Amino acid sequence: MSNINVENEELENLVLQRNLENWIKYLTDKQLESLEGLEHAMNENDKLAKDITEFVEKEYENIKEEYANHLRLNGQMLADEEYVDNKLYRELGMVSQRYVEPEKPKMVFNLDDLSDERCIELFYFNKAEIKRLISALRIPESPMIVHPHKCYRTKPDELICIILMRIVSNYDFKAFCPVFHRKSLSTFSDIINDTFDYLVKRYSHLLHVDGVGYSNGDKKLFSSEKLRFYNQTVAKKLDQLQSELKLDFNVMDSDIAYSLQNCVGFIEKSSIEIRRPNSLVETEYQDREDPTRACINIHAVVMPDGLISYLNCKLPGSYDVVEEFNKEGSELSRLLENSFVRDDGGVYTLFGDRNYNVSKSKFVVSPGKIVANQNIPELGLQIPKEKLQKLSAVTKRLRTVNKWYFHNFHETFKYCTSTTLRIRAQNVTDIIFCSFLFANIRSCLRCPSPRKSKYFGITPPSVEEYLSVPDT
Repeated sequence: MSNINVENEELENLVLQRNLENWIKYLTDKQLESLEGLEHAMNENDKLAKDITEFVEKEYENIKEEYANHLRLNGQMLADEEYVDNKLYRELGMVSQRYVEPEKPKMVFNLDDLSDERCIELFYFNKAEIKRLISALRIPESPMIVHPHKCYRTKPDELICIILMRIVSNYDFKAFCPVFHRKSLSTFSDIINDTFDYLVKRYSHLLHVDGVGYSNGDKKLFSSEKLRFYNQTVAKKLDQLQSELKLDFNVMDSDIAYSLQNCVGFIEKSSIEIRRPNSLVETEYQDREDPTRACINIHAVVMPDGLISYLNCKLPGSYDVVEEFNKEGSELSRLLENSFVRDDGGVYTLFGDRNYNVSKSKFVVSPGKIVANQNIPELGLQIPKEKLQKLSAVTKRLRTVNKWYFHNFHETFKYCTSTTLRIRAQNVTDIIFCSFLFANIRSCLRCPSPRKSKYFGITPPSVEEYLSVPDT
């Protein structure tokens, strides 16, 4: 109503209120009857106060002129226009007290208002799982993870649901507004960025990455007891596969049998496609295998219980993951050196695909390291050519768990797998880390249902046990 030309400020404020609509509606319908008649009409029908906003804007000057004539007919002297404004204000002020529009209750997010089906659709987890997750993550009630200069406050259930909706979907922030009853898109961005930062700082040790995305090579992946348990699990699966495929490892080279029998997990190279960056960094993130796409390389260690225990998500697409791993003093190399040497002098091994054929690490074995009838020590272990195909059948089925893990990850966590991530515009490392963290949490929450853990007959820890592992 900014186009109403009223000099008196108080009257202008009154015009901007819906209470004045009662007077104007009555003036038009009742031909300027007395104020007593207006008051009587209002007592009979409060609906007079609705849907008159446009009429107020267009007809106020006419109403004021008619009211001035109304005053003249009643024998009152008009000093000036300001007098009419003031008189109209006083008369309407008495009448407007009759009607007060009720305030609409403020809508706030309440997890209990959503059905399980709706929760799974939006957040991937049902209500019981989300509540259990809130408790296990120990999200504080007070805004510890909230920047002190940002004007928002959120409860733990809303905060976790915002994070889950972000990482499992590629919706625009506009889709968040009706779910969480918030209007400010920037608030969602602040909440997500602050929470990602909090999760990375608090739980980076679970994936052996620090706040900037690199592992801490001075620490250990697992205790000796845990590695021994994983080794027994994989060895049991190898015996099962040997029986199913009717193979006998005794006919193979003893070194091959030794390396596979001491396997405790799997090493994997993958990639996350991102939005093509600007020309300044485009070549750095260009995929080595497909120059038409930009990506970030992922280097991970997957254990038989279906959990990732090591993650490097900071390598641009142009970097060779295995080459970085082969470098002396690399983070993963130091972790393996600290963890995988046995008390008897032997070593535990990780099994990798053909990408690790050129790996120089004694802790990694792959089918390509087995070179038929050639004595090339730097390439690793050997096996006669006629037996290579038999071994490939075993190793292919052994690595099935890796394929399941990364296929499910790409299917579930759509935000970081739908080419929406933007270098320098977002903290991409934190987003990828949190997505893998929640992938591990999913396996713990739904154990033993995941195929990954069932495949090896091993149950992952509960989500409470997993998230309470200390930083050692």
